[in-house]
Amino acid sequence: MSNEESTTLKNILSAGKAEFLEKDFNSASLRNIVKTAGVTTGAFYGYFSGKEALFAALVEEHAKAIMNIFMSAQESFEELSDEEKLYLTIHIERVIYKSRD
Repeated sequence: MSNEESTTLKNILSAGKAEFLEKDFNSASLRNIVKTAGVTTGAFYGYFSGKEALFAALVEEHAKAIMNIFMSAQESFEELSDEEKLYLTIHIERVIYKSRD
């Protein structure tokens, strides 16, 4: 990927991130993203098939990291004794209940 292509991609990702953070996914505008990125709609489609693909590119790495943490915690929980599982479950339920106030 050339420097120009790399810059274009970074601009699209940056503009997309800003647009999604400012608005929710459904309200985010592809027109605003390409305008902010300083690219044409055609250039955008050279990198992404649509708004959904751009969003996926922005969140995929983070979603995978969160899923890996969750799976690791789940595996560790399964290694606990029944007594430890019960204690931990009760403790977590208490924390959740107290956080509601």
